This record gives sequence, C-alpha cells and structure tokens, in this order.
Amino acid sequence: MGQMRLDYLLGVLCRIMGVSACGFYASCSRGPSQRAQEEGRLEIEIRAAHQRTRGTYGPERLQRDLAAHGVRIGVHMTYVPTDEGWLYRVGHKDLCTRKIVGHAMGERMTRNLVIESLLRAVETTGSCIGLLHHSDKGSQYCSHEYRKMLDRLGMKTSMSGTGNCYDNAPMESF
Repeated sequence: MGQMRLDYLLGVLCRIMGVSACGFYASCSRGPSQRAQEEGRLEIEIRAAHQRTRGTYGPERLQRDLAAHGVRIGVHMTYVPTDEGWLYRVGHKDLCTRKIVGHAMGERMTRNLVIESLLRAVETTGSCIGLLHHSDKGSQYCSHEYRKMLDRLGMKTSMSGTGNCYDNAPMESF
C-alpha cells in the first residue's frame, strides 16, 4: 500500500484495503513482523544451501541438505513436518472473507483428502449453490469423482492455465 500511496489518496486506499489511516501510519513505523523475519532467515538458509550444492540440487535434495544443517522445511509449503514424518495439508479458502473454511491433513495428497476438505468447507459455509470453486490443475482437482462432487453441490469450477504461478497465491499463507 505504501507504493500506491504516491498515486492514490490515502482515504481511498484505506477504504479499499479495509484499514484505518492510523493503522496505515502505525504499520509504516513498525518493523517487519516475526513471520517476515522468519521468511527472511529461511531465504538466507536456502541461498546458502543452493551455493553449497553449486546450484545442482532439485527441491527434494535441497530439502535434505537443509535438514542436515538443522533447517526443516517442506518442498511445498503445504507439507508439514511432524515427529512421525511429513503430512500433506489441503485447505479451502473463502476469498471474500479470506478465511479457511475447510481443511484436511493426510500422509499423501489424494483425491479423498481434497474431498474431505471440500466437505468440511460445505459444513462450515452451508449452501454452496452457485459458488465458484477455483483450483490449480492438480490431478486430485481434475478427477472425475471430485468434479462430480462439485456438480452435485451446485458449484461452478474454475482453473487457471497450465503453469500459472498465481494459481495458489491466495493459499500460500495457509
């Protein structure tokens, strides 16, 4: 919002972003959040691992190198490390309220895991007739069973083009 402040009135920006002018000015004087600091540290660790491996490792091998140096992360941030191994986490987000309305965790990313999350979202939100369901082109979301479930629920489907890096952008913080 700070960059757009040069081109737009503060009142308009605050109204669109849903923040007060006091909140905007307070955020300008605050330092980076703890999460931003952790992400900065993680980026440094990843760059160091990339240099150690002469840029020749893919994500899985890079993950193992980081683990050997005491840094545990998932290859995709949707994987969660536990004492018993990695769990895959899937969620459904209402883009209007920006709230997670359904989620599920399992050992593998399967069609059933995605369906479980969808059903929890339906329980949470109630009627979903006419809602737009957007996803990437993962095989779980393209499966006949999942698409039939969306049709039965009265939801419309939307998928971005192949290789669109913005497909999962709203879910990255999940």
